[in-house]
Parts: sequence; C-alpha cells; structure tokens
Amino acid sequence: MEGGYPFPELIWLRPVHMTLGIGLVFVLITVVFQKVRLFNLFSVTVISMLCSVVSAVTLYASGYIVDEYNLGGDEVSFYMFLANLGLSVLNMMIYWGRNSIVTYETVNPKK
Repeated sequence: MEGGYPFPELIWLRPVHMTLGIGLVFVLITVVFQKVRLFNLFSVTVISMLCSVVSAVTLYASGYIVDEYNLGGDEVSFYMFLANLGLSVLNMMIYWGRNSIVTYETVNPKK
C-alpha cells in the first residue's frame, strides 16, 4: 500500500459516533444524578432519538462510501452504533423509571 492508513477501512466517521456517545453519557449522568430538573421527558426523548437517527444515518452513509471505494467495512463503527443505540434506550428507561416511581408521599400527601 502506498503510505497512509495501512488497513483498507473507512474510519473517518468514528468521531461522529464518539461525539454522540459522549453526549448520551452526559445526558445519562445528568438524568441519574439530577437534583433540579434539567431535562424533561420530551428533551430526553428528543436527544435520544436524534442521536440514534444521526448514528444510524452515519453508519448507513459509511456503507455507501465503503461500497464506492471498494474498501472494507469498519466493525468498530458498527459497535459504536450499537452502543449509542443502547445508551439512547437506557436514557429513556432510566428517566421514565426515576420519574414514574410512586412513593408513599405521592399516594398519601401530607395535609
């Protein structure tokens, strides 16, 4: 091979997946440890769905690019896509779980 990256893989879209993953981890940490409500259900759902869609489109586009240049696919990007998808689902589940817990005070409020 003539210099450059020695493996015929497309790796230039990995930073997109990493950035989305970092954003999802930030949302997850904020949702778990929030004392004051910074996110509501709408914002967590929109952020999670947006990150999932952008990650999927990026993976799909890299498939077209790889096919056009006769390169090998990048399996690390696929695993990053799965991690982003898992974090998105986890964010929504944790938010719904933490904010829909019925406590004794909500059932029997103090007078």
